[in-house]
Amino acid sequence: MSSRVQILKGVYWAGLVVVFALFLWAGLQKAIHLDAFCLSVYRYHLFPEVVVNWVAFWVVGLELICAFFLFIPLFRLAVLWVLFFMLLFFTVGIGVNLVRNVQMGCGCFSSSPMADDLSVFGIVKNVGLIVLLFFLIVQEVRSKKG
Repeated sequence: MSSRVQILKGVYWAGLVVVFALFLWAGLQKAIHLDAFCLSVYRYHLFPEVVVNWVAFWVVGLELICAFFLFIPLFRLAVLWVLFFMLLFFTVGIGVNLVRNVQMGCGCFSSSPMADDLSVFGIVKNVGLIVLLFFLIVQEVRSKKG
């Protein structure tokens, strides 16, 4: 095995661990403080008020399920795609509310009212995670072909 392949494999597994840890932590924080996360989802004003609680519940569930299923090879590619599109949606939500000049915490890793307000950093952070997920998807597809 060449050193390039070994490096890619190491980065791949490190990336999976990072994604697992981030989404497990985020999902657990939201699950523990579900009422506060529901309020965060409401403050984005992207969904009708009647479905906000359901959306919050499903986001938490998806984050936790995806974190655990990430290490089951049969589901890994699907999980990576779900997380990729979730992050795209979250990034658009942050962007829309930055344009609206909404002052609120993003609800990403904390639902606390004292959390940092939405900022361009939130978009940059998400774009970094999207790039990581895309790398993981490409590596996963390559491993299935080879």
